[in-house]
Amino acid sequence: MALALIASTWPLWWSPLAFPRVPLVSLLRGAPLWLDRSLVVVTGLGLGSMCLASLTCRRSAIARQVWGVAAAVACLLGGVGLVALDQHRLQPWFYQMLVFAAVWMLAQPERARRWLIRIVISIYVYSAVGKFDFEFLHTVGQNFWWGMYRAAGWQLAEPTPVPLAQVAVLPLVELLLAAGLAWPRTRLVAGAAAIAFHLGLVIILGPLGLNHSWGVCLWNVQFAGQAWLLFVWPAVAEWYTAPRPGAAPLTAPLTAPAAVGRRPLRYRLGNALACLLAAAVIAAPAAERWGYWDHWLSWALYAPHSSRVDVWVAGSAVDRLPATVQGLLPEDARDALWVYIPLGGWSLAETAAPLYPQARFQLGVAVALAEVVDSEFLIKAELRGIAGRWDGRRSSGELVGHSAIRRAA
Repeated sequence: MALALIASTWPLWWSPLAFPRVPLVSLLRGAPLWLDRSLVVVTGLGLGSMCLASLTCRRSAIARQVWGVAAAVACLLGGVGLVALDQHRLQPWFYQMLVFAAVWMLAQPERARRWLIRIVISIYVYSAVGKFDFEFLHTVGQNFWWGMYRAAGWQLAEPTPVPLAQVAVLPLVELLLAAGLAWPRTRLVAGAAAIAFHLGLVIILGPLGLNHSWGVCLWNVQFAGQAWLLFVWPAVAEWYTAPRPGAAPLTAPLTAPAAVGRRPLRYRLGNALACLLAAAVIAAPAAERWGYWDHWLSWALYAPHSSRVDVWVAGSAVDRLPATVQGLLPEDARDALWVYIPLGGWSLAETAAPLYPQARFQLGVAVALAEVVDSEFLIKAELRGIAGRWDGRRSSGELVGHSAIRRAA
């Protein structure tokens, strides 16, 4: 699925773009294109090797483990390098892939599976908590229901307000899924419900509903398959292999460990590091509302409370903008006093990926636009903080001109 998601957002990874690259550190701003492409190749080879290892090394657990660890290392090195060169690549599915690769690389298979289960449950929890929010209930949550109506074939003359209690059903379902997946006795049912939930989201977010990008739909397909592999199939297999009344007892349980005794130091160290990494990934999102962890890395998915930057350019400076941006503006933009620049639309048009929802990143994009406009009077931006959970209020500050935008960045 990671390979499919990279393919669906291919321009973000490979093509030279007019959309600005915003690296994690400013020293990497001038990194050559060949370095980007080399890291894409390394990451792709790592992901492909993971697939091959699972298919071609079935007879040898040692060969599969060695090959799988080498593939995970390639994914991590290539993926971290790609993110360092451009924060826009820190899409939530790519971050999840990096975390999973690190856990696979460090921990023994059964330990890795336990931590992946806990991480996935935390994703549902944080995604739900982020949606019990003024902004979601009044904006994006409303759009979700209109998308459901459209996917169901209901033709509405105009969008009508949806009751807030009805909108809150969406995050409530995510919370119930998390609770069901956390309790082993209900994992089979909750896993099946999770599959149905994500396939339903594919319909709502796809061409029949809100017509969102391919990456969004593919990630929901991944979550459906993930629910099958982590929750449904193990429960089915356990039921299928359980001894029946009156049957001869098995000589050894199928889930027994392969070796008895104290594990070697390398296994204990790897398991401990995987535990620390997974615990950090699960705990860090709690700091998102205070601005200490990024919104997408906190699984604030479709949660519009994120910090952001809005950019305007004077109509007389429209001709200085990249051609893709000009194509997104109204026909009379050159005659307007100020023209709003749709950074989200620009991102989708150039990279086929949603705009990274973080003021830090969007300020980097605004700096690149300010360098193109090159004026202290023809460009301005509004830096907006995280919206309050209960009232949607934000801090806000206006930045006028190239110098002010650069200082804020």
